Amino acid sequence: EFLKHFVESILMSRSVVVFMESHKSHLAPEVLQIASDEQIHKVTYPPYLTHLLQPLDVGVLQPLK
Repeated sequence: EFLKHFVESILMSRSVVVFMESHKSHLAPEVLQIASDEQIHKVTYPPYLTHLLQPLDVGVLQPLK
């Protein structure tokens, strides 16, 4: 559901990179198909590491928002 909402709410004039946990729901065939169809490149990281990667939101991703 998130990916569908994401696609509807952004301008898809070029490829997009999405960082997400490698939870099994993020690797479902429907999710992979939507990502492929919409030129969304997924970068996944192991589950339960979000708290360790939080600095990524502040230091790297903040300028991109």
